[in-house]
Amino acid sequence: MTSEEKNTVKMETRFRRWGAKLDALSTKAAEARVGARGDYQQRLSALRLKFEGAQNKLAEFKATGNGKWDIFKTDMETVWKDIAITFKGLAH
Repeated sequence: MTSEEKNTVKMETRFRRWGAKLDALSTKAAEARVGARGDYQQRLSALRLKFEGAQNKLAEFKATGNGKWDIFKTDMETVWKDIAITFKGLAH
């Protein structure tokens, strides 16, 4: 297994973990007070779009297999940081 393949597997694992967290936050949003629910739902929707965008980037990278891991990795690190910050804001 190449290092690109290993790193791709790590990212897929991270997506599964974060997908589970996103599902938990969705449940939390459904249980929130009506007044607080609207803002939380909007922020959650924005997070879901970022998350899906990152998943799409990974799928595109896997489909092309163009060997440009360094460029892809740099782009994904930026996306991960943004998603992590958004997750933290919603989790607290």
